[in-house]
Amino acid sequence: MLKTKYYFLVTSLVISFSAFSATTGQLLLQGVVPAILAISVSPQPVATALDLSTNQTDLLVGSVTEESNSNNGYKITVSSLNDGSLLRSGGAETFSYSMKYDGQSINLAGSSNTPVTAKTEGVGGSYNTSSDVTVSYTGVPSANMVAGTYQDTLTLEISAN
Repeated sequence: MLKTKYYFLVTSLVISFSAFSATTGQLLLQGVVPAILAISVSPQPVATALDLSTNQTDLLVGSVTEESNSNNGYKITVSSLNDGSLLRSGGAETFSYSMKYDGQSINLAGSSNTPVTAKTEGVGGSYNTSSDVTVSYTGVPSANMVAGTYQDTLTLEISAN
């Protein structure tokens, strides 16, 4: 009787293992690449020492490094605190200038409220590139301006499309 029970137990185990065995299996391999969106601005020394009495055309004032690995590309927006004018500290006097980003003219009028798109990379990919910021203006003799520091702040932002 014990031999029959043992035989029955071994037969049951073999049948059970056969019922649960498979001829194929799957193994999921997966990795995650984190999103990168980064911008850094490197000003030129002249950016804080502009000679407002001389004419300037496409004066390099800064370089912007753009990094992105977005699968839809990215865009750069810029806003000017004073809408494209240098404002005298403590006063209301302004000094107008124009700006180019990566060689493209940017209209900064109204950008203090609504940032302006300066550049768009519409194709996804891995980017690590540099773009120049240049300004142009018509100089005004110092005797024709109110003394003081004239300034503006540009804010550049990168975002995925």
